[in-house]
This record gives sequence, structure tokens and C-alpha cells, in this order.
Amino acid sequence: MTVERQRLVAWEKTARGKGLRWRILRDVVACLRLHWMTFEELSHVMLKLRGLTRNKIREMLAELQETGDLDHVLDKRIGRWVYGTTLQGAGFWINGTVGIPAGIVEAVQIMRHARALELGEMDESDSEKKMSGL
Repeated sequence: MTVERQRLVAWEKTARGKGLRWRILRDVVACLRLHWMTFEELSHVMLKLRGLTRNKIREMLAELQETGDLDHVLDKRIGRWVYGTTLQGAGFWINGTVGIPAGIVEAVQIMRHARALELGEMDESDSEKKMSGL
């Protein structure tokens, strides 16, 4: 069994006996644990991973903020609110970033790459090098 397959099996085992909503909330926390994201970025990632609508994501973000698992701050560089996990929230939902499956990591990396291209932080020649590293 490959390492990635073992991570995926362990990821699924931690969700045994829990409902689909719990699993989706954990995936949201995992995405935001890897990198702070705007609402638009998170909605694109969760649409790719789980097929969630923007309203459902907004509802889940509000739920995670109420419990103190999520925080949001204004990013002055781009002028938008960005979301990220708190240490308490990350500790409850996931244990570090080692066990997060590659599918979630890949979706977040693609979104970060697209954001960097939109903001002009990277030119096209750098994009080929970075995408080959995924």
C-alpha cells in the first residue's frame, strides 16, 4: 500500500461513524489549514472537491466561526477578507498537515497558483516550473 493510499485510508477512518456534514466541515478546515483563502477561493476548491454551493459554504463558515475553529482577517494587500483556522480548531478537526490527502492539497495548490497569476505575482515562465512541482 502506498503512502498516499495509507493517508487516504487514515483520513476516512477518522470519519467513521460521523455524518457527511462533519466530513465536509473537516475538509473545509483542512483546506484553510494549508493556506489562508478568500471566500471565492474556498468556494472554488470546495466546488471541485464536494460540489458545494456558495450558500452552503457560507453557512459552514459561519458555523465554524461560531465555534471558534475559524478566524478571518482583512488582507490589506488584496482588500478582501481571508479565512484560516485557529490552532484550537485545527487541533480538533485534524492533527497537523501530514495526514491531509493529496486531492485536497492539490486543489489548494492549484487555487493558490491561479491567484498568484491573477495578482501578477508570478509570470508565465515561473508557472510552468511551479506546476511541474505539484
